[in-house]
Amino acid sequence: MKKALLAAAAIVALPVAAQAQAPQPGLYIGAEGGINWLTNFTANTNIPAFPTVNVTPQLGWMAGGVIGYDFVGPRVELEG
Repeated sequence: MKKALLAAAAIVALPVAAQAQAPQPGLYIGAEGGINWLTNFTANTNIPAFPTVNVTPQLGWMAGGVIGYDFVGPRVELEG
């Protein structure tokens, strides 16, 4: 019974698998952004046995946009 139920579920799930999207030519607009964790690192080595190390974490960010046209093959895009 369990095997039959598992087989039926597998057969039903097959057509639901991810299908490739047909290419759609035309204009598109998008946005992009992110956050990065920067580390400002300083090492003073005046005395080799006792080096001084300073690490200052900094938080940074980036945002941008894209606009372009897809010719279904080549694509022209402007990012900023």
